[in-house]
Amino acid sequence: MALPLFRWISRWRESAAIHVGLDSLVARARPDAAVEDRLAWLRDLAAWLLAGGAGTPEAGERSPQAVRLQHLLRLLERQPDAKAAFAAMLRATIEQRDAFDLLIETGMPRESGFVAEFLGRLLAKALPEPPATDLAGLFLQVFPRRVHAEIVQGISDENWSGIQSLLAHGDTPGGVQAQLGQAAARALESLATQVCAATLPSAVRRRMQVTEGQSLAAWDLPAAASAFSRTCLTGSIPERELAADALRRVAERSLVEIEQAYTHLDLQGVSIAIVYQLERIRAQLKRIGELTDLLAAPESAPRMLPRFVANLIRDVHDHRSAIALLNQDFELAARKVVERSAETGEHYITRDRAEYADMVKRASGGGAVLAVTTYVKFFSSRCTGHRSSTGCSPRSTMPRASSSSSSRGSRLPRSSRP
Repeated sequence: MALPLFRWISRWRESAAIHVGLDSLVARARPDAAVEDRLAWLRDLAAWLLAGGAGTPEAGERSPQAVRLQHLLRLLERQPDAKAAFAAMLRATIEQRDAFDLLIETGMPRESGFVAEFLGRLLAKALPEPPATDLAGLFLQVFPRRVHAEIVQGISDENWSGIQSLLAHGDTPGGVQAQLGQAAARALESLATQVCAATLPSAVRRRMQVTEGQSLAAWDLPAAASAFSRTCLTGSIPERELAADALRRVAERSLVEIEQAYTHLDLQGVSIAIVYQLERIRAQLKRIGELTDLLAAPESAPRMLPRFVANLIRDVHDHRSAIALLNQDFELAARKVVERSAETGEHYITRDRAEYADMVKRASGGGAVLAVTTYVKFFSSRCTGHRSSTGCSPRSTMPRASSSSSSRGSRLPRSSRP
């Protein structure tokens, strides 16, 4: 009885799921459709491509998702009119929404404080999802599960090249790909400015500085990012590579300063708010490095895009969990406390004869001090007891004598009493 019941439940769930066929997706590709219809079409396309098992990056061309993508690309190659409509539908859905917010907010801590970030994630879980108005909101609807990152990362370079050529089919020189590049450059400059601003408060700045008044590398990030963005738009390839290397060096020095801040926390104490700020700066520096790699070598996009999009999917799901935020920050704080406690008790460990002799000398000195304090305490207690037994006042002795006499009188035989 139980087996048919479970089979009926599984069939009921499958019937409730949305099943979209490839023929329907190709037929619905109309660039002049309404905005809501285009968004629904893109969600159905992603659901059809991502359907099936979770997949792994090692599966490669053998995964069902890769097979579907190859089948879609081959079908569109055999139908030029359908390919033109399909590509125009993709561009119309993407180019009307700026990718700037997608690149600077998706998968990043948005609030400036730990408490505000935690409350924001709780409210995002409790309240219904608003309709997607930009690519950042659409990204979460297209990739609603974290396991989709493994599927995206397993897409081969050949299939990514096919996706890029499909998106560029019939595109103008200043079309969607140029808009995505400009949005990435603006996002890079915005992230550099945010990192610079986050290191200005004294609570963070003093922990990152080795000496008082030291100029931080993060303060040079906006200028380096602006120079790199200009070379991406107007400069040659050698100039772009030089500007990218300069930006990477500044970002690497900023990461070293983050480690200096953690060293300061080890020595002076741990703060959950400071740990949150440092992790936020670290995540922004990581995104700066990823965008720099993409913009510096556009010809390598088919090789780098799978990893970049997969990291976006993981980050957007990891930064939506309030429990993950608590675990991350408290785990970091606990690790610092444990490391600090281990360093505090490290002087009890000896490794050679000299260290052992030094430990015995220090322990003997401590024992001598403890013995002296013990004798002083014992002598003071003896003196206090002697004074209380000899220096008695009449008020304290007379009642004791009277009570003693009365007690002895009460013990006389009955015949000897008058």
